[in-house]
Amino acid sequence: VESTRVNTQPWTHKTYVHTPGGVGELISQSDGTTTKQIYADAQGTTRLIADGTTGTSRSYSFDAFGNWLEGDSLAADQNPPTHLYTGERYDADTGLIYLRARDYDPATGRFISMDEHPGDQRIPLTLNKYLYANADPVNFIDPSGYMTMVAGVGMGNFSVASISIANYSFVAAKILVPIVMVTGMDAVINTGFLSQALPKERNKLKNEINNKALALGVALSQVLFHYTDDLIAVKSIVADSALIATSDFIHSDGKLRPEGAYATKLPPYSSTMTRDQLARKLFDNRRGWSVGFFVAFAQTPDWVPLIGAEWYRPAPAGELVPILPIMYGPNLMR
Repeated sequence: VESTRVNTQPWTHKTYVHTPGGVGELISQSDGTTTKQIYADAQGTTRLIADGTTGTSRSYSFDAFGNWLEGDSLAADQNPPTHLYTGERYDADTGLIYLRARDYDPATGRFISMDEHPGDQRIPLTLNKYLYANADPVNFIDPSGYMTMVAGVGMGNFSVASISIANYSFVAAKILVPIVMVTGMDAVINTGFLSQALPKERNKLKNEINNKALALGVALSQVLFHYTDDLIAVKSIVADSALIATSDFIHSDGKLRPEGAYATKLPPYSSTMTRDQLARKLFDNRRGWSVGFFVAFAQTPDWVPLIGAEWYRPAPAGELVPILPIMYGPNLMR
C-alpha cells in the first residue's frame, strides 16, 4: 500500500499486488476505485494495462532509453501507472524515472546527478559519471543508480520442464533484479522425469551464461563461479557486486586455505559432477556448506588458481572483494 500527499491536498492511496516472493514483479495496481492488471515485457517495461472495471486496455511503447512513443496519454489517465520503463517508478510531473540512488532522464539518456562510485578502470564506460546502462539500454539496466547490469541478470527463461518455478524480482541493497527461484531443487533434479529434461536445461544455461558474458566483453573461458545455498547471500553478492572474504581454514586434505574470496571454473551446468562432490571439493563438507545456487562473474587478473579447481583472490577476512556479476541462478548439477 502506498500513501502520498502533495502539500495540503488530500491523501491518495494505491495498492500494489506483486508476484510471490517478496517484492516481485508488479501485476496489478488499484486506487480503491479501479483495479488495473499490468503486463510487462521481458525487460520489465509495462506494455499493456487492462482495466478490470471498465473492460478497457491501454498500451504503452518506449524507445530504448525509455522515452514514451505511443499509446494513451499518461497525463489524461485518472489512475496512471506508476511503474513503466523497466518496471521503475515514473514521475509524470518531471518526466524522470526513480532509480533509487539517482533519478534518470530518458530525454537525455543520462542520470541527472553524478555517480558517487569511482567506476572501474578496467571498464572505461563505468568512469562516465552520468551514463545510463553503459549507453546500451537494449542489453543493460541500472536499477540501483549505481551499477550497470545485464538486462535480465538471473535465470531469465530457465524452466526445468515447466516444473514449479516462480519468476519474480527482489529488492536488496537498493537494487531490483529478476531471479528464478526453484522450489525443492534437490528433489526436482533427482526425479526420473527431469533426468531427460536436464541436459536441455543445462545447455540452455550454458548458452545464457555465454551470451550474458559476451555482452560484457567476457569470454566463457574467463567466467568464474561462486557457489552458495543461501539465497540472501546470492542477492547480496549481486546487489553489492562483491564477495565477502572468508577466514583461513585447514581443509580435510590437510592444506591451508588462506583468507580471501573463493570461486571455481566448474560450471553449474556440468553433467559429470554432483553438487555433493563440488561441495567437498571446494568447501570441505565438514564446514556444512552447500552449493545450491551460483553467481557467475568475470575473471580478473587478481584472481589466481589455488588448489585443484579452486580460484582465489587474497583479502582480509570480512572485506568486500569487488566482482563484475554476469548472472546467477540454481546449480543444475545432480
